[in-house]
This record gives sequence, C-alpha cells and structure tokens, in this order.
Amino acid sequence: MASAAAGPAARRLRVAPLTALALCMSVSACGMHWPWRQRAPAAPQPVQVLSIQGGAAILQFWDRNTLLLDLSALSGEGEASLHAPHAWPVRLEFKVQPGSMAQLEVRALAR
Repeated sequence: MASAAAGPAARRLRVAPLTALALCMSVSACGMHWPWRQRAPAAPQPVQVLSIQGGAAILQFWDRNTLLLDLSALSGEGEASLHAPHAWPVRLEFKVQPGSMAQLEVRALAR
C-alpha cells in the first residue's frame, strides 16, 4: 500500500517541473508579441508649403498627399490668406476644434 500511495505523488513531482517548463516557454513566446510593445508612430513634422498672410499661426503637416492645416489652436474671429508658391493644385484638409469657430469660409479659384 505504501508504494501505491507513493506512485501518484512521485508522478506529480515528475510532471510539475515539465508543466512549469511548458508554462515558462509559452509565456516567453507570447512576450515577443505584446501589442503595447510596439512604439507609437512618430508625430508628423511641421512643414511650410503655403505662405500665410493675416497673422494667424497655422501649422501645416503632410497627411499622405494632402496638406493638413491645423486650425485647432485658433478661436474667435479673424482672417487669413493662403498662397501657394507655384501654380500646382494642393489638396487641403482643415483640422478645427469643434465649437471654437462659428463659421469657416474657404474661397479658391478651383473647387
């Protein structure tokens, strides 16, 4: 009887290290693929494509092939005139803080 009772305990002692080894290997394999391990994409670099007249501090960024004009820091009333240095068409995108402007008017020679 003593040998029969020692059998399951001895078997558990042999299986426990293998279970611990398998658990450690699976955790270390998953450690390479944590979603928060990747770095956030770098912030876009400001560019100066359009000349701005009117005293407004409007930041410009490239968003693929579109020029993003960041108006989120502006509020109230004002006027600004944007001029392209060449005669090439520029796709514009405006980033505005909701509620900061009552009206945004854009006039251009083409669409």
